[in-house]
Amino acid sequence: MTGWFFDKHGKACVFLLEDRFVSKDGRILGWLADEDVYSLARRHIGWFEEGILYDGCNRVLVFQE
Repeated sequence: MTGWFFDKHGKACVFLLEDRFVSKDGRILGWLADEDVYSLARRHIGWFEEGILYDGCNRVLVFQE
């Protein structure tokens, strides 16, 4: 799975490359394992469901087109 994610203003801000979330400048931000999202420190920080990335408080962080 690959593709851009957009912020609340509709601007592309994060790219999903296979199982890695990557910033616009190429830094790895986190990992996707099934529907769970983890930080680089391996801490669970949210989940991915139906094209939407949520944080641990159920807030939408970014979404796919």
